[in-house]
Amino acid sequence: MKIISMKKFLVLGSALALVAGSLFIAAPQALASTTITAVTLNGLAAVSVAPNDTISVAVTVKTTNDDDWESTSYRIGSAGDFSCVNTANHSSSGTYTESFNINAPSTDGSYNFEVRTFASKYSTDDNCSTSLFGSSQTVSDLISNAITVATV
Repeated sequence: MKIISMKKFLVLGSALALVAGSLFIAAPQALASTTITAVTLNGLAAVSVAPNDTISVAVTVKTTNDDDWESTSYRIGSAGDFSCVNTANHSSSGTYTESFNINAPSTDGSYNFEVRTFASKYSTDDNCSTSLFGSSQTVSDLISNAITVATV
């Protein structure tokens, strides 16, 4: 009776040791990362424009550990929805710049500008949302009073 119990103990102990050992032997996975390194509006950090003028936005992102950058969204002001821009996909480590145009608000005033980038190694999600597995990574950058609109 004791021999059977000891065998069960040894089998169970061996299985646990294998599982525990594999947890410590496996190479650690580096965390994927994207960083917004620059955002410019008409080539500048802040712009003064007329109502409804077109503004050229350039977003520069550094990706590491072969993470990717798949889409970008932006918002003018501090509230409201973000607008999605399907920027080019970048799927290897590097520094990339993507540009797109936006329209200035129609009302005079100073506005914040916020941009978000979306990255996911587990989907081909180009629409500014999280992936099916919730593994999408979002990086955000807020520029206070970046857009001043004034009627000339």
